[in-house]
Amino acid sequence: MILQNNTFAGKSKIQRIIGLIALMLVFVITLLWNGLAAEFNWSQLSSSQKIVILLIASAIYALYNWLRFKKKYCFIYFTDDDKEHLVFRFYHIKLIGKKYTTYKIPVQLYARYKIQYTNNLPELVLYQKTQSGKLAKYPPISLSALNKQEFKELTETLDTYQKSAQ
Repeated sequence: MILQNNTFAGKSKIQRIIGLIALMLVFVITLLWNGLAAEFNWSQLSSSQKIVILLIASAIYALYNWLRFKKKYCFIYFTDDDKEHLVFRFYHIKLIGKKYTTYKIPVQLYARYKIQYTNNLPELVLYQKTQSGKLAKYPPISLSALNKQEFKELTETLDTYQKSAQ
């Protein structure tokens, strides 16, 4: 089985690009307004009005990106196709500084998983058996970008491996 939320990641990228284009349009129109206003007999904007418009547009764009960052949206790729390993590849969907991470857990060492909620956002915590018989815990993977169907498929697949590991 292969599970990946590339549709969400693609839509997210398009939304961010549209937001950036909208911000740039507001900047260009605001800065060129007085030239257009003189041509079409519209009212002029003072420098302070321009600054307020640009600050409000920038604040809205920054708030939008900050809220998306707080939701910890991740692109997730999960596969169990080689039947020997469970492979999780993921990265945080953000503007800059993407850190790609891969967890490759041998099926015979997979122990269990747990869904925990941090700030009402679901996170997947994976556990693996060590050579000494103890459990090793992987850092959590944010699942907030998965839809209900993807979430269900992932947990059902992990449940299957969890039952076979016991």
